[in-house]
Amino acid sequence: MGLREGDLHDVVLKDISIDEFEPKTGEVKEVVVIAYYVTEQPAGKDLYTFINNSKYEVRDVEVSPNPDEDGRYLVFVELDRNAELLELIRNITKDIERITGKLRWQATSHLTDETFHISSVDLDNYVITDPNKYMTRKEFDKSQADELIEPVEDPMEEDTSNIEQFMAAAIAQKVSLSEGYINIIHRGTTAKLEVVGFGNPDLVMETAGIQHDAIMETDHNMRRFNDMITPLRGVSIKDFVVIYNPHNEENILVTKKCSI
Repeated sequence: MGLREGDLHDVVLKDISIDEFEPKTGEVKEVVVIAYYVTEQPAGKDLYTFINNSKYEVRDVEVSPNPDEDGRYLVFVELDRNAELLELIRNITKDIERITGKLRWQATSHLTDETFHISSVDLDNYVITDPNKYMTRKEFDKSQADELIEPVEDPMEEDTSNIEQFMAAAIAQKVSLSEGYINIIHRGTTAKLEVVGFGNPDLVMETAGIQHDAIMETDHNMRRFNDMITPLRGVSIKDFVVIYNPHNEENILVTKKCSI
């Protein structure tokens, strides 16, 4: 005699396991094992019969011979891993309610310790339906951690852009910035300086260690250099050349002399 409505009421539990057990009919990348939990083995055999005789295509159904550590028996169902997997699990579960009554089904997978209602879209994030994208819990956790690590912006890249904009005001025929050096060419004269810092005047001068040092007297070379970078201005402090814009003192560029 077949099972009737409500025959497995109170003996089938609300828990559903997805992908936590190894399949017997194929490789784990291709086959998903789901498990329903029951309170006694005869109920497991009844559920086995119900699923096996259902309209759904399943690879295999099996009842655990022994209870787990919580005293529950498991009914294992093996399904193909494909795009219709979650819909199939939900449909099978819905049909099971014909013999169990309504349950607040709680499903989990090998990718998470959380449980989700079987109809929750959040569950979709933890069930792998594409065989080519199968991964272990360890691999999944690593992929999630990698996604949380935001790419670190290279401060030098931002400084380079800002320095280029700053130096664009210079009258020089060519100003280029490469690998931390500024090369300036104007009317056959060249200058090369090493970038030390760019930004807030007090902060950059302090970082360079020259905030309390005196400006050196302007010599022929510095006058020629200033002719190259007009309307910007440059002053010598020790071995450094500090370049600033007299019309906008928001930022300064501190460089080290290479050749002027």
